[in-house]
Amino acid sequence: MTRHCGSHTKTSLQIDDIRAAIETISAEQSVDPRGIYLWGKGKLGVPAIYCAVVNGTVAGVVLEDTPDHHVGITPVEASNCDTSLFHILRHADIPQATGLLFPRTVILTGKMRTGFNWPQSLYEKLGAGEAFNRQNQSVKDILARLTDTHPGR
Repeated sequence: MTRHCGSHTKTSLQIDDIRAAIETISAEQSVDPRGIYLWGKGKLGVPAIYCAVVNGTVAGVVLEDTPDHHVGITPVEASNCDTSLFHILRHADIPQATGLLFPRTVILTGKMRTGFNWPQSLYEKLGAGEAFNRQNQSVKDILARLTDTHPGR
């Protein structure tokens, strides 16, 4: 059973939704749970990263135009305060969280942000550089290639 992340902000609910989707899809007999990839576009890449970090069965993430830092993407306004991920900044930002996915697959596409050089370097130093990719392909092409590479997943 999926447990809530604690707070009930928009981001925490997105993370809970992704976790519930993984749980539901994994229960299907025709699905190999080790072949589930998460795709996040823009700011939605961030909850995909955090879900993959806490769910070790996720095979990897495809990040399209994902920001490389929290500052500026999580609004702090008196009327709309979404600070569910601010406490993570005491320990890590988005690139460090992405590094926690090692040795699972990370594919970046779209805008190539320099902050992701850090986890890419980590993967290379730890001998899994091939698992961290920057690609100039559409997400549709990337997902088709992943499906061809891992039949039945």
